Amino acid sequence: LETDPTLLCISAWNENGLGPYVADPSVLERVDSFSGVASLLSVDLLSRELLPAWPASSWDAFLRAEAKRTGRQCLVPEMPRVHHVGEASEDMAKSSDHIITRDAGMFFDASSELEAVDLGDTSRLLRQEYHRRFLEDLAAAKLIDDVDGLPSLHSSTTSAVTTTPPGGAGAGGAGGG
Repeated sequence: LETDPTLLCISAWNENGLGPYVADPSVLERVDSFSGVASLLSVDLLSRELLPAWPASSWDAFLRAEAKRTGRQCLVPEMPRVHHVGEASEDMAKSSDHIITRDAGMFFDASSELEAVDLGDTSRLLRQEYHRRFLEDLAAAKLIDDVDGLPSLHSSTTSAVTTTPPGGAGAGGAGGG
């Protein structure tokens, strides 16, 4: 965060981290949106650029706006490290039933396996290197022309969708799993 000016934040949340489609706790992804939950911002960015214009409400929408992100991205884990507790949400347009149903499908494992994950060489997450790996992964991707080959949302295994990112385990290619 301190060495990469192209980052806005690092988050412990991934709103797309649905089980069983997430599998690798060492994979981190660069995303073009602000997750809004459990995010870390640099003190310099916060004090110099964001706080002077901080809104009285809707801080999450403020940080999601392209005018504030200015092309910067956030790092999110493939597997969320936090989960929503309770019925209230920052998205007040959603009903509490919707929030509970949405969060029930999130992959969250509070076991010791997630307490100390080796993220490997994090230089792979710098914008240029990440982009290079993303294009490499995209070129190696296989076209899926039959949805019957995809794993079921209720499947107990993710082996059909997990891949080893370029550089081996923990390399955190573009999506990785």
